[in-house]
Amino acid sequence: MLILGIESAGAQVGCAVGGHEGVLASAHAGRGRRHAEALAPQIDFVRRQAGIELSEVGAVAVDVGPGLFTGLR
Repeated sequence: MLILGIESAGAQVGCAVGGHEGVLASAHAGRGRRHAEALAPQIDFVRRQAGIELSEVGAVAVDVGPGLFTGLR
């Protein structure tokens, strides 16, 4: 099963795709308080880098605050 991991509770926003074989692709960047703008393009980037379709992801993992208002909690 592939897992999409999302980190947006801190100063950086990032995501990764991985599974039993380890991390297939990841991206992260310091975006100040612009996490919401950066997340969708990053998810698409790691999806393309991993060579998968989003429909192949079986689970999503997110970090839990504290963090910015738009951080996933």
